[in-house]
Amino acid sequence: MIPLIKVFSLALRLFTRPLSNYLKISLKHNDNHHPLIRNAILNLGQYSNRINVKIQRKSLQMSSEENYIKPLPDEKALEQGSEFLGEIAAYGVLLIWGLYELNKTSNEEQAKKQKQTDLISNINAKIGGLNVQFESIQKEIQNLKNRIDLAKEETSENKL
Repeated sequence: MIPLIKVFSLALRLFTRPLSNYLKISLKHNDNHHPLIRNAILNLGQYSNRINVKIQRKSLQMSSEENYIKPLPDEKALEQGSEFLGEIAAYGVLLIWGLYELNKTSNEEQAKKQKQTDLISNINAKIGGLNVQFESIQKEIQNLKNRIDLAKEETSENKL
């Protein structure tokens, strides 16, 4: 299962690479971006760097005494921030798509259950109607038997 996740993650990065490349190039060469956007991506890059360094330190079992993490230069932070933003966008789309499919499957399952419930109630109603008809027919048969018995008695009395 893990190699499948790695392949899927690699394919996802392949498709999100154009978005992050566009952000990188746009932020490097065009200084006409709003400073808030530039600062947000810069801070996102620094944050991403801090998280990556902490994960690497924990995986290498380095001591926690080395708490200081050197900030990245602005260009590197912008690159890393734009890559991180591209990955967030891609995984966000996948998450939303997954939730949509889950909701769709759930709705289909509920519709299927409702259809089965309706079918069962229809069958029960038909059975109820058939029981009423059956009882009516039994009463009619009993009435006919009684009339036949009466007719037999009358014919046997007439013969005497």
